[in-house]
Amino acid sequence: MTPTETPAAPRPAKPAGWFLPYLAVAVVVVYCASLFGRMAPPREPFNLNAFAQLPVLDGGRVKPLDSAARVYLRSISGQSVFQDAAGNDHPAIEWYLDTLGSDPADKNHDAWNYRVFRVDNEQVLAQLKFQPREGLRFSLNELRPHLRLIQSKGMAAVEKKREGKKLDLEETKWLDLLERLALVRHVAQGYGHDTQDNKFHLVPPQTPGGKWGSLGELRDEADTKAFTIALETARAQLKGRAGGFGADQEAKLLDKLLRDDAATMPPERKQEIINILLTADPRLMKEEMKEVVLNTVLGELPAEQQSALKTQQAASAEAFVRANPAAAAWEDMIAARRAKDGGKFNQLLADYQAKYLDHVSGRELGKAKLETTYNRFSPFMQCTALYIIVFVMSVFGFVLKAAEKPAWGEALRKSASWVLYATLIIHTGALLVRMSLMDRPLVFVTNLYSSAVFIGWGCVMLGMVLEKLYPLGIGNAVAGILGLTTTIVAHNLATDDTLEMMQAVLDTNFWLATHVTTVTLGYTATFVAGFLGAVYVWLVLAAVVKEGFLNPQPASLSALLWFGAAAAGVVGIPLFLLWFITTALVAKFEWVHSSLPMVALVVTAGAAAFYAGGLLFLKAGEGAVDATGKPLATGQLPSAARLVSGMAMTPEMSKVLGQMIYGVVCFATLLSFVGTVLGGIWADQSWGRFWGWDPKENGAVLIVLWNALILHARWCGMVKDRGVAVLAVVGNMICAWSWFGTNQLGIGLHAYGFDTRLADGCTNFWLSQLVIIGLGLVPRAYWAGAARRAAPAPRPQSETAAAAPVVPPAPPPAVNGTGKHGPSASPSVVKGKKGKKR
Repeated sequence: MTPTETPAAPRPAKPAGWFLPYLAVAVVVVYCASLFGRMAPPREPFNLNAFAQLPVLDGGRVKPLDSAARVYLRSISGQSVFQDAAGNDHPAIEWYLDTLGSDPADKNHDAWNYRVFRVDNEQVLAQLKFQPREGLRFSLNELRPHLRLIQSKGMAAVEKKREGKKLDLEETKWLDLLERLALVRHVAQGYGHDTQDNKFHLVPPQTPGGKWGSLGELRDEADTKAFTIALETARAQLKGRAGGFGADQEAKLLDKLLRDDAATMPPERKQEIINILLTADPRLMKEEMKEVVLNTVLGELPAEQQSALKTQQAASAEAFVRANPAAAAWEDMIAARRAKDGGKFNQLLADYQAKYLDHVSGRELGKAKLETTYNRFSPFMQCTALYIIVFVMSVFGFVLKAAEKPAWGEALRKSASWVLYATLIIHTGALLVRMSLMDRPLVFVTNLYSSAVFIGWGCVMLGMVLEKLYPLGIGNAVAGILGLTTTIVAHNLATDDTLEMMQAVLDTNFWLATHVTTVTLGYTATFVAGFLGAVYVWLVLAAVVKEGFLNPQPASLSALLWFGAAAAGVVGIPLFLLWFITTALVAKFEWVHSSLPMVALVVTAGAAAFYAGGLLFLKAGEGAVDATGKPLATGQLPSAARLVSGMAMTPEMSKVLGQMIYGVVCFATLLSFVGTVLGGIWADQSWGRFWGWDPKENGAVLIVLWNALILHARWCGMVKDRGVAVLAVVGNMICAWSWFGTNQLGIGLHAYGFDTRLADGCTNFWLSQLVIIGLGLVPRAYWAGAARRAAPAPRPQSETAAAAPVVPPAPPPAVNGTGKHGPSASPSVVKGKKGKKR
């Protein structure tokens, strides 16, 4: 080294955990990439991959058969997959192929051993004499001995519902089970239907501009024609017998058909039945009477004639179906699957794709393939898992910072941010794909399901903006929990086609892209403000616990009560979130075995209750000491409370959160107001009136009024940061009512998306928000002093003496940094105080 050279400055050491963000994103990318390699169904021995992409017409739109199969299986089972006897997952398209064309009376068919019927009501299980099992799913063969009971209970519920009476939970479950059995029968017959009873069309058009056909209807038409021919032939043969067809034969037929009722039946009724048997048009007979009439008439013929007519009837029905080449191709594929001939099935499938899809547009075929890929990737399912990871990372980041490990806490905060970016890319891509599949540019919301996923996207975006402006981890946590909550809500709403066609009066792209998007973003901002308010309340509760221990004065009864409530809230609010996530993982998504998470939840709840009770005991006990044996009267925190104390509210945190909530409420007020006005203009164009006091309209204006009230209260000085936070939590309740509660009324022009399950969800959500609001009303005297007790570092005596005449009576507030007894002032705040003195 020459004299003029200076030694190179040492490279600064990397902070602890610097690698975590890179590792987290790498894991997410590898996991998502791996999904593409294992999400397609097998191609051998049956090419289910190509079969799933076949286009069908269902719910008013062309979609892949995969989508229809998923909707049907989800309606029956609650899942888009089913498990075999060994517990292995199989795709919905396999269940559909095995069910299609199968005879429900054939007990030996594979499809009837699949456990796809979910029975989750204890009373129903008890009456069916079923023992609860994992997943609570049963096969048709297991239900078969109880079909009479199910029919009886279900029809009783139907009759009660027809009379306008309210069904209890057990009656609703019997009716649901009966409807699921009916849906399976329809699928087997080549039918299917959605919530609007739109028919399911499996057979594509075979001429330019031709119509789609229903395989079930083709089969019914063929059966009716074949039945007509067989009955007319049997009648002719019966009348042409030697000796003719006289009164004795009529009486015999009646006796066979009516048994004991024949003797007491009036003569005119007997003649009516004879006319049905011998002269009535077969096409006018009820479906359940056809076989009875035919078998009664055939019973009068010799066995040889009966056998010949039965054979002729079956041949005629098959010939009528095969008159449609595409329908015949379907029947051949079904037969090949039933015979377990994979080679023949794949060849027939390839022929079908080459010959019978010429009159389905290339765009529709391309969309069918794209939708199949979208279904298999299940983007919002993946987002749910990633939002859980983001939230957990954010929480542990807070914990580590409170535990005086800021480097690791910051690493986890950055990791959560990076994973959130990756999740947002998936969420955004899924919204764009949905938009493309529906041919609706800039339209994000068309039904309740799409509103949930769009609100979640908006909450995540807003949380990321807040995290960028205020890198504290709060934006990440709020984005994670709101993204998770909305995807769970969407999962619960996805019982039907989530890309369903809009009602005619609402089918206007311009207003869907303006009014609906704007008002939904207003919901988004209101929820973000409300959840930020809940975070504020939680930090206040932590400050109450901290102040309770730092205050050396004896605690009054009211102080002990508020301390106990705060200790319960500090552990209760996270516990409620844990319960929500655990319930979703077990009951809704079924990602894990039900017993383990629930046991963990019970254990955690017990530990949390013990911890809160322990804090209260330490506070209330006379002469209590901490873990080192020091008396608490000295103002020292017990070691058990240090973690909570590290996350207590500080003046700086209060100011930052207050700014966040205020800004988001302003945003929510603007969007809600503009969206409501646009909705009135649309209503004027569609219904001829700007405003009609419809429940949905009232809900929308309530959001506007409440957000305006929050701003007014703040501007007038009626509330400060804490008051704004508590009022924002009330906004959560109002927003939930406008979003879901109004639909439960079942009245008004906006009463779409009715779902009784949402009533329980809304009730539980409102109760949780009421608890948070109540805890947020803790008097300021019990928590504000916790921050003031941590004074900044002492300054030189000369400086203090010079500034003594103008020193304010209260010491400067503490902000970031942690000292022996709590947070200490940052240099920037001390500098600001100096400037103020000058």
